[in-house]
Amino acid sequence: MTRKEKLEEELSQLLNAAPDHRRKQVLESVEYKIAIQDGDVAGAYEFAYGIVIGSGKTKREAKKNAKQIKKDDFLREIA
Repeated sequence: MTRKEKLEEELSQLLNAAPDHRRKQVLESVEYKIAIQDGDVAGAYEFAYGIVIGSGKTKREAKKNAKQIKKDDFLREIA
């Protein structure tokens, strides 16, 4: 299995495990569409990961973003 195939599989798993509104947000984004059209699976994965899980420039920022995403998803479930 090549690196590109592994990334495609991980991207698929990430999107399948994501809540519906996050998946929709990723699939409708222009950045994701351009990355997929150009064949840049790594770029598409990084973008999707940032939306679904949360990422940042520093470890502290990444944790803060991930916590905020979990909070938003929880509040959305309740509402």
